[in-house]
Amino acid sequence: MVLSLSWSQPDVIEAKTADYEVVMDFSRVLRLFDLYKQDDIDVSEKLFITIEMFFLAPINEIPEEDFQIILEGLTQKIIGDNPREETVERDMKGNILEEEKKFYDFEEDADYIFASFMQDYGIDLIKEREKSNYYWNKVQSGKMSLEKFRNHTMSWDKFNALLTGLSETSKFRRVIEIRQMEIPENATEKERKEIKKAKSAVALKSDREKIEFEMMDLKEQREFMRRKEEELNGQ
Repeated sequence: MVLSLSWSQPDVIEAKTADYEVVMDFSRVLRLFDLYKQDDIDVSEKLFITIEMFFLAPINEIPEEDFQIILEGLTQKIIGDNPREETVERDMKGNILEEEKKFYDFEEDADYIFASFMQDYGIDLIKEREKSNYYWNKVQSGKMSLEKFRNHTMSWDKFNALLTGLSETSKFRRVIEIRQMEIPENATEKERKEIKKAKSAVALKSDREKIEFEMMDLKEQREFMRRKEEELNGQ
C-alpha cells in the first residue's frame, strides 16, 4: 500500500466471511520481520503470532477459510500493491542466475535509520515505538478507539515514505551509497583499498566476509581458506 495524501486508507482486509481491521503501525511491522528471522519458531506458530499481532479479531473467531486471505492481504499492505521491478538475471528457463543484492537491513541498520530520522526530521523512532506500545495498551483495555490509535502513531506507510525521503547527507543514505559503490576499473591500488575498507566498515553481515576476503593478500586468503576447510571437516 502506498501513502495517499488525497484519501485516508482504510486498514481493513476483506475476506470471505467478514471484513477484518488490521493494525499497521511501523514498529509492529518491524517486529514481524524479526519474528520471521527466528529459526526456533515453526512456520505455523509464526502465522498464529502474526494474526494476533495485526488483527483485532480473536484468533479463535476467525474461520479457517479467511486465514489465507487475510495473511495475503497483510502481505500486500506491507510490501505494496505493485510488484517490485525484477532486477535479477535469469537463464532461459527462468532460473535466477545471481542472487538479488540486498543493500540494507532494518535490524542491522537500526542505528543508521534512527540517527537519520533524528537528523532530517527530528523524529525519535524509539519514542514513536514506545508511543505505539502505550496507545495499543489503551486500545486493548478499551480506553482508546482504533481510529485514535492510528491518529496518534506512525503508520508503516508513513515510515516508508520518510525513509525513502531521507536526504543524501543522512547517515543511512550515505551507508547505502557506500554499499552500492563499484570500484572503478581505472582506480589505483590505493583507491581500491580505500573503497574496500569503506565498504567493509558498513557491510551487512551477509557481505562482510566476502569483502574482508577481497582485502586480504594472497597468503592471507590461502590461510583463510585453510581455516574454512578445517571448520567444514570438523563439523
